[in-house]
Amino acid sequence: MGDRYFNSDANPTVAEAVEHWIEARRGVVKRQTIAGYRPLLKIIVGPILQGTPQQRVHYALTGAKPHRD
Repeated sequence: MGDRYFNSDANPTVAEAVEHWIEARRGVVKRQTIAGYRPLLKIIVGPILQGTPQQRVHYALTGAKPHRD
């Protein structure tokens, strides 16, 4: 049936499933490719709900929260 990203008897969080996926890519893709995935995956597992889309991406990459007016 193929490899699963998680134990089907558990309820993994999105962060756990993403971390498992990225670890499964090791040895399949280049190290620099995985390094490029990491900032993008932060957007998936740790979104912020305020600010513009650009501000949210900036937050995901840097941790700097958008300023409220």
